[in-house]
Amino acid sequence: MAPQAEVAKAFLVTSANFGGGVTSTSLLGEAGAQRVAGLSHLLADPSGQGSGALGMPGLLAIQEMIRLPGRDDPLDQLLARLLSPSEHFAAVTSTARYPLPSKWERRWNTDGPLDVVEGLAVVAPHPVALRPATDDHDDPPRHSSHGRVIDLPILEFWAHAEERVAPGDSWLRAPLPWETNDASPEIIFRPTYYQGSRDTDPRAATAHIARFPVDDASVAVAVVNVHLGTLRSEDAGDMSTEVGDELAFSLRRPTVEAMYLRHRQFQVLAEFVAWVYRRLRIPVIVLGDFNCEPTSPEMTRFCEQAHLVPALQVDTCWRCGASPARPKQRRYANDSFTMIRRVGEPLRGDAALHPVTTDAYCGVNNCTAPLFTHKRNLSLLDNILVSDVRSRAARTLSANLTFAAVAGTHSGSGINDTHAFSDHNSVWATLAPVGA
Repeated sequence: MAPQAEVAKAFLVTSANFGGGVTSTSLLGEAGAQRVAGLSHLLADPSGQGSGALGMPGLLAIQEMIRLPGRDDPLDQLLARLLSPSEHFAAVTSTARYPLPSKWERRWNTDGPLDVVEGLAVVAPHPVALRPATDDHDDPPRHSSHGRVIDLPILEFWAHAEERVAPGDSWLRAPLPWETNDASPEIIFRPTYYQGSRDTDPRAATAHIARFPVDDASVAVAVVNVHLGTLRSEDAGDMSTEVGDELAFSLRRPTVEAMYLRHRQFQVLAEFVAWVYRRLRIPVIVLGDFNCEPTSPEMTRFCEQAHLVPALQVDTCWRCGASPARPKQRRYANDSFTMIRRVGEPLRGDAALHPVTTDAYCGVNNCTAPLFTHKRNLSLLDNILVSDVRSRAARTLSANLTFAAVAGTHSGSGINDTHAFSDHNSVWATLAPVGA
């Protein structure tokens, strides 16, 4: 593990999926304001343990962020709570661009007819400054944008292999790049357009140069906020339940098509990271909702190509550093899986909670650290990837980063499971320049 720095010389990054797709929870009025309050609290207490931001400058990357007209706009409400924030929002989909009932029907059923924009946001409270990740990021600004968009490919896959129907000439063929044996499946696919389904959801990343003040200087870091693709074929029904359970977590089994889709999206990101190393010569943080775990072949390959290391691992507890025991434990969740608690009594105003059994907590020496970010399928889908100080790419950079020591954690990073505005737990990491 790289040498660890003092917290006073560190900065903080947090990633949260706002859960725009959780349509059973309103975005309007008091219910919407409560969701924004939960998001805002991450900036003050990213770990969820009441330890605060420890006096460090910070940045919050948000996926599935929603924009609404008027005073109900969640991002405007968030920014109003902050002092001189630097922010960037990139629309990925909207009712204006894609007015498809298959996308928006459930949201309209909850909140009534309204215009909706969904996308990626990055918010950096003062004194952190954001600029677009471009060649001229150090020059006097000639526009108002604080970020740039990286469009990611969306693909459709041949679904008639069992019917012995030959694909037409618009279809492409490729092997799985991480399979080396002759029996590996061939992927048949083609680029496609948004059809209003989750399988064809537009996907993107945003890229920024963030300047974090450290001591009397500042460090420039390329920050990439991502939300990668997923396919409905990865949903494999419900997990088995125990006696007394009233809910069941979802079972998730990644398919080769879904892994290949994310591989192609990772390829685009790897090329961008290589450009940053080559042209800007600064360290990179890629954070967000990857829709895959750090041990997946597509993420493993990406980290190798882009010289990145994940803050969170499946086989190591971020809090105590042990190999998790994962004992079965009783928890209580609401129907939308935005809240999972250790006790069954709901807080005032909360919906009813139901007993459910899980093995997704560490359990070593009574460690209660959650090992998942997606609350419905208990997978570690959200993460923070940082330029590996031990890689050959690090030798060419103007600065390198390491995870900074924080009391109560093994790695200087963690998972916050205390909020209920989303069906994802948020993730956070403290980082510092090597030698600071």
